[in-house]
Amino acid sequence: MMISHRQSTILLLLLMLKGLQAVAQEKGILIGRVMREKEPLVGATVTATRLSDSSRAANGISGNNGRFVLVALPLHDSLLITISYRGYTSFKGLVLLTQKESTMQTVQLQPAALDLDTVVVNAERPVVIKGDTVEFRASAIRVPPNSMARDILKRIPGLEIDNSGRLIFNGRPVSKVLVDGKIFFGEDGSVALSNISSEMVDKIQFANDSLANQRSNQLIQSQVLNLKLKAGNKYFGNSSFLGGTDKRYEGSGFGSLMRENNRLSAYAGRNNINKAGSTVSQFTLVSSGSGITENTFTGLEYGYQLNDKKQITGSYQYNHPNTVRELIKERRQNILSGNQLITQSLSEGKYASNNHKANAKLEHSSKSNATTFETMLDGTNSLSSNNNSTITKDGQGNLLNHLENSYRSKEITTNWANSIYYNKNIDSWNILMSLSYSSSNKSSTDYSDGRIVFYKNNLVDSQQLFRQQFQSVNKTNNLAAELGINKKKGKDLTLSLTNVFNVQWNDISRITRNIDSLGALKVDSSYSNQFRSRIFSNTSTFSVMYNKNNFSFVTGIMLLQNNQAQKDLAHSNSISKIEVNLVPSLSLSKIGNRRSYNLNYTANVILPTLDQLQPVQNISNPLYINKGNPTLSRSLAHNIVWTFNNQGAAVIKKAKMRIYNASLTFNTVQNKIIPSVQTDSLGRQTSSFENINGVYTWRSALSSAYMLKRGKNSFRITGHIEINYLRDKLYLDGILNNTDNISMQLIFNFRYQWTDIINTYFRYAPTWSDLKYQQNKALNQQYWIHNAGLELELYLLKRLKLNQSVSFSYNNRLPAGFDKSSLLWNIKGSYLCLKSRKVEITFSAFDILKQFNNLTRTTSGNYIEDSQANNLQQYFLLGFTYHFGAIAKKP
Repeated sequence: MMISHRQSTILLLLLMLKGLQAVAQEKGILIGRVMREKEPLVGATVTATRLSDSSRAANGISGNNGRFVLVALPLHDSLLITISYRGYTSFKGLVLLTQKESTMQTVQLQPAALDLDTVVVNAERPVVIKGDTVEFRASAIRVPPNSMARDILKRIPGLEIDNSGRLIFNGRPVSKVLVDGKIFFGEDGSVALSNISSEMVDKIQFANDSLANQRSNQLIQSQVLNLKLKAGNKYFGNSSFLGGTDKRYEGSGFGSLMRENNRLSAYAGRNNINKAGSTVSQFTLVSSGSGITENTFTGLEYGYQLNDKKQITGSYQYNHPNTVRELIKERRQNILSGNQLITQSLSEGKYASNNHKANAKLEHSSKSNATTFETMLDGTNSLSSNNNSTITKDGQGNLLNHLENSYRSKEITTNWANSIYYNKNIDSWNILMSLSYSSSNKSSTDYSDGRIVFYKNNLVDSQQLFRQQFQSVNKTNNLAAELGINKKKGKDLTLSLTNVFNVQWNDISRITRNIDSLGALKVDSSYSNQFRSRIFSNTSTFSVMYNKNNFSFVTGIMLLQNNQAQKDLAHSNSISKIEVNLVPSLSLSKIGNRRSYNLNYTANVILPTLDQLQPVQNISNPLYINKGNPTLSRSLAHNIVWTFNNQGAAVIKKAKMRIYNASLTFNTVQNKIIPSVQTDSLGRQTSSFENINGVYTWRSALSSAYMLKRGKNSFRITGHIEINYLRDKLYLDGILNNTDNISMQLIFNFRYQWTDIINTYFRYAPTWSDLKYQQNKALNQQYWIHNAGLELELYLLKRLKLNQSVSFSYNNRLPAGFDKSSLLWNIKGSYLCLKSRKVEITFSAFDILKQFNNLTRTTSGNYIEDSQANNLQQYFLLGFTYHFGAIAKKP
């Protein structure tokens, strides 16, 4: 076959273009070294820019020995290499890579001369680590338009969400979320993360929550997440409305105005798709709640800088949920003689409440002192009604009792708290003083109407009709004063003396009335009482702190004094006791460039609750009667925590990052308050409380994360294994019973992202449990609970956003009548309209396959309980969302 001259020319051009394309697709590596004053320079920013289109080809940071590596650089293309470091003159040079691996000559940076007419802006690093604080630059994390702060968090290395919805960063929980260092509509951060636009976020910071770790009883040290917003006057917000099938709807709005000296934010909304008031303008992908809830909510938050020393902040939130719930439960309960109680119940209820929450804070600060005054008010008015049917059988299936009753309740709760803090620095002295007062009042009126039938040998033995009213009032007032003095001795040593004095007044009254057939009320003195408690406590702590070369050592001694007086006003009985404990404290930590270690021992007091002290039986549920024990002593918890992590030296080399974390914790409680359960032959139980020793918990955890970035592709794989051992105790019919619970949880996460177009996330988290009961081995059980999830986010054609989520759970040991698996598949899609792309036409679908079941398993030292509640069924929504916001440009 003959080829014409024209055809041969075209073929030759195609071959040349193909060859040029192959050359253009080849990638290379550039290796170099940065020095300053004859020493390696660590942390210099290195950037490679294409001269052809001024696009960035790669960037990196010089590591140990000043060495850097830039990968995925185009061959046969002119590149501008820029090396910069604060305080030094930037280096710029041209490079043309012709080989797959090339090495630059060592670059020597010179100190920059002071020039007031020249401003040099150096490229910021995407991650900055300072001691125990990790800071991410938001602009380095790509997200689609109209994203929120929580969309940035999804893409942060080392940040995960556990099965309960908590944020976990590098294996440790996030205890609070702040905005510019301040609380924003509550410490959980749900409003901030769901509504602050990603365009307004400058940096995301993680730091130790030092105060919470010092005062809490948690086995895992927690940390704070701070959203640092961009500087300048700004406003931002969103509004949306969606409606659809099954009469489902959602309407909400959020707006925030932030200026240099003041800020004002507000939100409001209403829906019947089980959304709480704080998570506005977001589509719930993985949960439908317990029951079906219609919710109305609103909130207001403000801040005003009076001058350079004084500022005032405050907030108000209102929430009105209205829930309809159907609940099926089966409880397998441990009793003596190798037997069990199997209780099956079905309940239908309605719950409604009005909650108001407000707080205000005034802060005054100067170079040498700081004063803070804060007041908080929280009030809730709730109504509930419930119809219940319960059948109890023994382990052989013999019928013991059958309860049918209706229950109505009205409850009013108010909490008021005031506090003032003063901090003063005088040379090497630091003085801290605080005074706080809080008051809590809870009153309720309940009505119970029903009957209970008792059986012997599966035949009716007797029955009991009841119609009663219960009125209770619980009042607690607390006054606390604290004085702390710190003295710095030289550069490395600090001495500290702290004294906390606390007074608590508790007044409890419970009145039980029987209602006759005519509706007349008569007090039942056998189940009525007034109880008073007064607790005076004093805690004195002396500690020594030594800091040098990133090493910290803190040790001290704590003297705990407790004087408790209780009086039964109805029976004129009094009890008083004095308790004194001497407890040491210890903390060792080493924070290096690559690794950090921490060993910490703390102790804290746990006081008995009012219900645990109340000496009169609570018979509102005739099958489960509760009675307090006024002779209870306080408990003393001991906590030992060892942690290791390398977040202080997240290794970034050749676009790779590895993170490792490990922890080992031990907790034991002296005089722990445990249940004491008595069960009669008809299946009725009476519970009280006792103090006991020998309860402890071991926990070990290991986490690992591996991140890889290749061009526009980024991969993240994280693994976590946690093993727990709990030795618990309780009294069963006067005999002490041990319960051992060994559990293991594995978490595997994989995330892939390609620019802002594709973001996919897979999670698999199986949990294994081995429960062993000393007195009833027939109740022993081993089981696996499997949880898996998949999320896929797509941003296509600069206009279309698609988001789908699939979650699956399975438990093969659920009893008959319960669905062993649950599958939930949700989809949300939106089209970005107008030139600004600030208007979204939104479509969403919930539970596409109609396979979601709301399953919960609860385990304790005495029983295993499985429950299944009604939940939202399949529905579809269509609507719109409008986003707005801008940052004022500096003149």
